[in-house]
Amino acid sequence: MLARTFPPCLLYPTAAARAHGFARYVGEAGWRPVVVAPAPGTVCRCEGCASSSRDDAPFEILRVPLRTPPDAVDDPGANESRRRSIGRVARAAPRHLRAWVSDLEPQGDWPRAALRVGSERFTADPFDVVWATGQPLSSFWAADAIARRFGVPWVADVRDSLALRRANQRVASLLPGARTRRLLRRADAIVEVSPQHAEADAAWLRRECLTVTSGFDPADWREVRPQRVPGIFHLVCSGKLYPEYVTFDHLFAGLARLLANAPVPELRVTYYGRSCDEVRRAAAAHGVEGRLDCSGFVSPVELRSALARADVLVAQMNQRGDAGRPGGKLYEYLAARRPVLAVPGGDPYVTDVLERTAAGRSATSPDEVAGVLREWLGLWRARGTVAYEGRPDAIERYSMRTKASELATVLDRLYRHGLAIDGRSA
Repeated sequence: MLARTFPPCLLYPTAAARAHGFARYVGEAGWRPVVVAPAPGTVCRCEGCASSSRDDAPFEILRVPLRTPPDAVDDPGANESRRRSIGRVARAAPRHLRAWVSDLEPQGDWPRAALRVGSERFTADPFDVVWATGQPLSSFWAADAIARRFGVPWVADVRDSLALRRANQRVASLLPGARTRRLLRRADAIVEVSPQHAEADAAWLRRECLTVTSGFDPADWREVRPQRVPGIFHLVCSGKLYPEYVTFDHLFAGLARLLANAPVPELRVTYYGRSCDEVRRAAAAHGVEGRLDCSGFVSPVELRSALARADVLVAQMNQRGDAGRPGGKLYEYLAARRPVLAVPGGDPYVTDVLERTAAGRSATSPDEVAGVLREWLGLWRARGTVAYEGRPDAIERYSMRTKASELATVLDRLYRHGLAIDGRSA
C-alpha cells in the first residue's frame, strides 16, 4: 500500500485517515497489508509530523526517508500569498517541468523511493496486489512501475475526481493530466470516494470506476465520553476553508437572520481548524463575531471529544455545487452521534447520506439555515438537548471496517479470481 499521506501526518487528516483505516481493517478479510509511507517530517512540518508519535498499528509500515527541497516541504502555517509568491513559483518551475515528463513528482523523490522499497520488499517477500492512493499523482506512477516490473495487479485509489480537477485547472496541467490518464487506464481497478466522482472519471477514462467511500474509524471513538456544557446551545464546526469554495458565509448569514428575529443568548459557535482568520472575517462581515470562538487546530483526540459534546455539528459543503464532495469531517460527524446540519445543501451524495442515516438535515438559504436552527433551538430549550435520531445500522455502513471489507472484495476479485475490473485478465 503506497500512501504519501499517512499518520502521524495531520496536514491532510482525511487522506491520512482513509489510508490508515483501510490498512487497519483489510486484514480482517484475510489480507496482510504492508504500508510504504514517508518518514515523518520529510515531506511536512505539520503538528503530527513534528510530534514524538510512534507507529503502534497492527500492520507493517515501511518508513521511507525522503529528500524534499526545503521550499517544497508542506507547511500548514504558510499562507496562500507565500505559497503563490513569484519567487517560490520560479524555484519550483524546473521541478514541475521535469515531473511532467518523468515521475509526476515535483516535490522530492517519493515515487522513486516507493519504487525502490517496493521492489526490495517483493524480492524478499512477494506481495499479491499493489494499492496506491492519490493525491499525489506520483503514487500512481510508482504503483504502475512496481506492477509492471513484477507482473502483479494494481489498484488506483482516487481521492479527488481527476475529471473534475481537470475541468478547473489551467492549461499548464494538461500534460500531467494526460500522462495520469494513461497510467490509470492501465490500472487493474480504480476506486473513487463517491458515486459522482466514479461517474465523472469513468466518462473521462472510458472505463469502469468503482466506489468505496471514506468513513470513520470505530476504534477512534471507543473511549470518547461526551460531556456537554449546560446552558449553552452549542454549534461546532471544523475543517479547512477554501476561498470562494468552502466558506462560512451561508452559516453566518443564517445565524444573522436567526438573531435578527429574536435574541438567543445561549447560542455559541466554536470552530476547530487552521482557517481561524477566514472564519473571524466571515463572522464579522455578518455581524455575528460575538457568538464565535475559534479554538484553532487541535489533535484528533481532542477534536473527537469536542464533536461528541456539541448540540449541533455544522458540515461546510462546497459553494460551487460540485456533487460527491462530502469532506472527511462528515463521517466523523456521523460517528459523533450528534445532529448534523450540512450548509449549503444541494450535494446529492450528502443528502443521501443524511437521509439514509437520519443523522441530520441540509440547508442552503439564510432562511433555511435559520429555520432549522430555530427548530432545534426550540427542542433544546424544551428538553435540554437536541435528541439524536440517527440509525446505528445505517451509520455503521460508513465505518472504515465496512469500507475495508468493500476494498477487500475488489482485491479478492483481482487476485483470487484473476479478473481486472475493466474486464482484462489480471
